[in-house]
Amino acid sequence: MHYASHYLWLTIITFNKNHLRPCPMLENPEKLQQMVHETGAKSTDLQSPESVEHLCGKCEQYASIWKEKADELWEKSGKAEKEEKKA
Repeated sequence: MHYASHYLWLTIITFNKNHLRPCPMLENPEKLQQMVHETGAKSTDLQSPESVEHLCGKCEQYASIWKEKADELWEKSGKAEKEEKKA
């Protein structure tokens, strides 16, 4: 599944303060769904179209498991504290 507006959003928005979880589909599937719903983006795959919910549903288990480890690593790196000071 390809969403035309996906690439535009990637250049504009940071999806997570944890840089180990940058992707709106793999690490933050709720973010991609939100973008698609807000923009009205449609699948451009004419042979095998699928809903954004179905596509992102494939990533939810991975995202959940990776979140725990990525957050732990991000905290240990000291970069989390630096990001908080920027905010």
